[in-house]
Amino acid sequence: MAWGKLGLLLNRIFSRIAIALLFYAVLTPIALIFRRLGNDPLRLKPDPTAATYWIDRVPPGPSPESIKNQF
Repeated sequence: MAWGKLGLLLNRIFSRIAIALLFYAVLTPIALIFRRLGNDPLRLKPDPTAATYWIDRVPPGPSPESIKNQF
């Protein structure tokens, strides 16, 4: 019983440390490199000249008639 509680305690401590290390060692440098290169993969920068932010799908998706009565 004590071993189980010790295991849960260690899990709480070390899983958070592992996730923080993963975040700061992998994701943060990638984000900094993307910012330095001016890359915007999510297209979050506003474009005042754009009429719309929709992206046309090529090739277009299925016709609306084929999706009728799905259930």
